Amino acid sequence: TAKANADNLGFSIPINTAKTIVEKIVEGKTYVRPTLGISGLDVKTYTSYTGQDLDIENGIIVRSVKSGSVASKAGLKAGDIITKIGNTEIKTMNDLTKKLYSYSSGSKDTLTVYRNGKTIDLKIGF
Repeated sequence: TAKANADNLGFSIPINTAKTIVEKIVEGKTYVRPTLGISGLDVKTYTSYTGQDLDIENGIIVRSVKSGSVASKAGLKAGDIITKIGNTEIKTMNDLTKKLYSYSSGSKDTLTVYRNGKTIDLKIGF
Protein backbone atom coordinates (compact mmCIF):
# COMPACT_ATOMS: atom_id res chain seq x y z
CA THR A 1 0.00 0.00 0.00
CA ALA A 2 1.15 3.49 -0.84
CA LYS A 3 1.71 5.70 2.15
CA ALA A 4 1.32 9.47 1.83
CA ASN A 5 3.85 11.61 3.64
CA ALA A 6 5.34 15.07 3.48
CA ASP A 7 9.02 14.11 3.30
CA ASN A 8 11.20 16.55 1.42
CA LEU A 9 8.50 19.17 1.03
CA GLY A 10 9.54 22.72 1.77
CA PHE A 11 7.57 25.88 2.28
CA SER A 12 9.32 29.19 2.61
CA ILE A 13 8.79 32.90 2.86
CA PRO A 14 11.53 35.54 2.71
CA ILE A 15 13.32 36.01 6.08
CA ASN A 16 12.59 39.76 6.16
CA THR A 17 8.90 38.98 5.83
CA ALA A 18 9.10 36.39 8.59
CA LYS A 19 10.86 38.91 10.86
CA THR A 20 8.07 41.45 10.35
CA ILE A 21 5.40 38.89 11.17
CA VAL A 22 7.26 37.65 14.26
CA GLU A 23 7.83 41.24 15.50
CA LYS A 24 4.10 41.99 15.27
CA ILE A 25 3.22 38.83 17.15
CA VAL A 26 5.82 39.54 19.88
CA GLU A 27 4.35 43.06 20.25
CA GLY A 28 1.00 41.43 20.92
CA LYS A 29 -0.43 42.38 17.55
CA THR A 30 -1.93 39.99 15.09
CA TYR A 31 -0.71 39.50 11.57
CA VAL A 32 -3.21 39.09 8.77
CA ARG A 33 -1.67 38.55 5.35
CA PRO A 34 -3.23 40.95 2.87
CA THR A 35 -5.08 39.41 -0.04
CA LEU A 36 -6.28 40.87 -3.31
CA GLY A 37 -9.56 38.95 -3.30
CA ILE A 38 -9.17 37.23 -6.66
CA SER A 39 -9.24 33.81 -8.17
CA GLY A 40 -6.54 33.53 -10.79
CA LEU A 41 -4.33 31.28 -12.87
CA ASP A 42 -0.82 31.61 -14.31
CA VAL A 43 -0.95 32.70 -17.97
CA LYS A 44 1.36 29.83 -18.99
CA THR A 45 -0.88 27.27 -17.28
CA TYR A 46 -3.99 28.83 -18.82
CA THR A 47 -2.56 28.81 -22.35
CA SER A 48 -1.28 25.22 -22.03
CA TYR A 49 -4.71 24.00 -20.87
CA THR A 50 -6.85 25.98 -23.29
CA GLY A 51 -4.55 26.32 -26.29
CA GLN A 52 -5.74 29.91 -26.44
CA ASP A 53 -3.07 32.42 -27.41
CA LEU A 54 -3.01 35.51 -25.25
CA ASP A 55 -1.02 38.55 -26.31
CA ILE A 56 1.15 38.20 -23.22
CA GLU A 57 3.46 35.42 -22.00
CA ASN A 58 3.55 35.89 -18.22
CA GLY A 59 1.23 37.06 -15.49
CA ILE A 60 -1.89 36.03 -13.63
CA ILE A 61 -5.16 35.91 -15.52
CA VAL A 62 -7.95 36.97 -13.19
CA ARG A 63 -10.85 34.54 -13.25
CA SER A 64 -13.02 36.30 -10.66
CA VAL A 65 -12.92 39.25 -8.27
CA LYS A 66 -14.55 39.10 -4.84
CA SER A 67 -16.99 41.92 -4.20
CA GLY A 68 -15.67 44.50 -1.69
CA SER A 69 -12.09 43.19 -1.94
CA VAL A 70 -8.89 45.19 -2.49
CA ALA A 71 -8.98 44.12 -6.15
CA SER A 72 -12.62 45.13 -6.56
CA LYS A 73 -12.03 48.57 -5.02
CA ALA A 74 -9.06 49.08 -7.36
CA GLY A 75 -11.21 48.29 -10.42
CA LEU A 76 -9.67 44.91 -11.31
CA LYS A 77 -11.92 42.82 -13.57
CA ALA A 78 -12.21 39.19 -14.60
CA GLY A 79 -10.07 38.72 -17.70
CA ASP A 80 -7.42 41.24 -16.61
CA ILE A 81 -3.86 39.92 -16.48
CA ILE A 82 -1.76 41.03 -13.50
CA THR A 83 1.82 41.65 -14.64
CA LYS A 84 3.30 43.71 -11.79
CA ILE A 85 2.73 44.88 -8.26
CA GLY A 86 4.86 47.91 -7.54
CA ASN A 87 8.20 47.20 -9.20
CA THR A 88 7.88 43.42 -8.88
CA GLU A 89 7.07 41.40 -11.98
CA ILE A 90 4.36 38.84 -11.37
CA LYS A 91 4.73 35.75 -13.56
CA THR A 92 3.11 33.08 -11.37
CA MET A 93 0.69 32.73 -8.48
CA ASN A 94 3.74 31.98 -6.32
CA ASP A 95 5.20 35.41 -7.24
CA LEU A 96 1.89 37.01 -6.25
CA THR A 97 1.77 35.20 -2.90
CA LYS A 98 5.36 36.17 -2.05
CA LYS A 99 4.71 39.81 -2.89
CA LEU A 100 1.55 39.94 -0.79
CA TYR A 101 3.56 38.88 2.27
CA SER A 102 5.42 42.20 2.06
CA TYR A 103 2.27 44.26 2.74
CA SER A 104 0.45 45.05 5.94
CA SER A 105 -2.71 46.94 6.78
CA GLY A 106 -2.49 50.47 5.39
CA SER A 107 0.00 49.58 2.61
CA LYS A 108 -0.58 51.09 -0.82
CA ASP A 109 0.94 50.27 -4.20
CA THR A 110 0.30 50.09 -7.92
CA LEU A 111 -1.10 47.04 -9.66
CA THR A 112 -0.15 46.84 -13.34
CA VAL A 113 -2.57 44.89 -15.51
CA TYR A 114 -2.94 44.04 -19.16
CA ARG A 115 -6.53 44.70 -20.27
CA ASN A 116 -7.87 44.61 -23.84
CA GLY A 117 -4.44 45.01 -25.41
CA LYS A 118 -3.34 47.87 -23.14
CA THR A 119 -1.29 48.11 -19.96
CA ILE A 120 -2.96 50.11 -17.19
CA ASP A 121 -2.07 50.92 -13.59
CA LEU A 122 -4.55 50.55 -10.77
CA LYS A 123 -4.02 51.88 -7.24
CA ILE A 124 -4.40 49.28 -4.49
CA GLY A 125 -4.65 49.78 -0.74
CA PHE A 126 -4.76 47.12 1.97
